[in-house]
Amino acid sequence: DDIARKTKEIFTYFSGSSVIYKAFNEIRRGIQYVREIDSALTELKKVTDETAETYEKFLDTAAKTADKIGSTIKDVVSSTADFARLGYSLEDAAMMAESAQILMNVSEFTDISTATDSLISSIQAFRYTAEESMDVVDILNTIGNNYAISTADLATSLTKSSGSLVAANGTLEEAVALTATANTIIQDADVVGTALKTVAMRLRGTSVEEMESEGLDTDGFVESKSKLQSKIKSLSGIDILTDAGAYKSTYQILSEIAEVWEDMNDMEQAECCLYVQKCA
Repeated sequence: DDIARKTKEIFTYFSGSSVIYKAFNEIRRGIQYVREIDSALTELKKVTDETAETYEKFLDTAAKTADKIGSTIKDVVSSTADFARLGYSLEDAAMMAESAQILMNVSEFTDISTATDSLISSIQAFRYTAEESMDVVDILNTIGNNYAISTADLATSLTKSSGSLVAANGTLEEAVALTATANTIIQDADVVGTALKTVAMRLRGTSVEEMESEGLDTDGFVESKSKLQSKIKSLSGIDILTDAGAYKSTYQILSEIAEVWEDMNDMEQAECCLYVQKCA
């Protein structure tokens, strides 16, 4: 009986100690979490100019947003600061931060910073508003769910190509279609992004200096718009310009060339590729 009593006392002691240890550990984690939120809020305050009351309301909203989309207050605040740093209002930045968090949740991104940067790239390049930021997420997620490219790889690829594709009169829908199609063959989203950037810049007659500054190949490059138009038209019968004289989008040009590709001989195909991107 005495041994049983002593054994029970020992178990009681260790059980109590374990509970106390866990409690202190949770307290430490809670303190660290509060510090992280405070640090993220400090960064937000550096790039915004609001009242104490506004920041208090924002934190309350951020907490509700985090709970709704399965995030953390720190991530929501940090992402908001990233958008605000670009000149967006606190309200718009918070709206886009929620979209960025959802993008991370539905994709393969492992941190909010990368997801935010990718969303920023597409929003700014294709001139979407804060209210339309979820439209961008929906487009990326739809392609990622239905084609041989992950949502994260698609978004990352667009960070390389979107600026050039927009300059070549392209839309986000066209950009993701080109990226997904090319990736089914190449299976390397990073390479696809660089390739589409090169194609778009070549087809709109970007200067040699700009091409070289981007580290892109200029072999076979034609800087003259009229000369490039003439060469591609003589090879494929496709005009890279509209009737009004504006450049067609990269998607439209490549789609039209694809329709007549089988009718072109090997030499015509090879030469056409040289002007477009020294590729096969």
